[in-house]
Amino acid sequence: GPARPQARAAPGHDERGMDLLTFHKDLASTKDRAVLVLIAVSSGVLVLVSSVLGAVSLEPPAHGVAVAALQAALVVRLLVPFASAIRVIVADALSPAGATAPEALRSWGPVASVLQAAVWVVTVLAFLSALGFDMSGYLTGLGLSSIAAAFAAQRTLAEVFATAALLADRPFSVGDRIVFKGVEAKVVRIGFRSTFLATTYSGEAMCVPNSELVQGIVLNKTLMRERRVKARLHVCADTAVDRLDAAHAAITDAVRAAPHANFIAGHLFDLTLDGFLFEYVYTVPGNDSQQYRDAQHAINLGIVRNLGAAGVRLARRPAAAFDAA
Repeated sequence: GPARPQARAAPGHDERGMDLLTFHKDLASTKDRAVLVLIAVSSGVLVLVSSVLGAVSLEPPAHGVAVAALQAALVVRLLVPFASAIRVIVADALSPAGATAPEALRSWGPVASVLQAAVWVVTVLAFLSALGFDMSGYLTGLGLSSIAAAFAAQRTLAEVFATAALLADRPFSVGDRIVFKGVEAKVVRIGFRSTFLATTYSGEAMCVPNSELVQGIVLNKTLMRERRVKARLHVCADTAVDRLDAAHAAITDAVRAAPHANFIAGHLFDLTLDGFLFEYVYTVPGNDSQQYRDAQHAINLGIVRNLGAAGVRLARRPAAAFDAA
């Protein structure tokens, strides 16, 4: 299939920004000096205090201080890299959907900023709690504030959860051609509340809430490996029986001669008072709409020519049955 764009690191990070979450020398992938200092200091405290606790038996007051320092350093060592890497994590999470980091952060920047701020707040509270400060009042206030914010932004949160479902299921990616509610369009950008589309034929910009995309039926034409087409046409009811074989041959020969078309079947499908109904089925490889239209154009011209040469006339009743998968 077509290659997907690769995610790029967010500003302030190199392409290995996710290494911030691991325990090895590449931990310093960030270019933020403050984060580097916090990581280095917390790592040094962890090593030093662990060594002291393992080598020396400290009295209760000193032992308690050492344990508190160890816990605080562990909090900094684990949460600071995570907080620093939030924007990289968001960009990498969106990369399977075909979005590069600049595109992803343009739409998801506010969400990434809120998540990053929340992680920094949790880091500070956990650090102070590890040092022995009573943070229960702050945690209660933070919890109540979060509940109030959630109630105030219920609709937005519903869209965000719908977006999460889209990213998890990945029914389409940026650049794919999809059909939604009968409209064919190209996916331009997947935002945290809506997906932005450009209609295939008119070029109009569409903004569709992600909740509607999750609940609706989306056809992804880019993922289509083969297009199967079924078409029908009527010939006049006064066509002689010996001309019906000629009509069948005229249709099948036209399909076989068309470029890009692979003939599957052709039959005299039904007998009606309006005429004889023929059905033919063929496939077109790939998902190129222009290639399919070229094939159908060649088939239609071929059928008209072949039927004319065979002395068979099309019925006046329009052939309404046509299906292109």
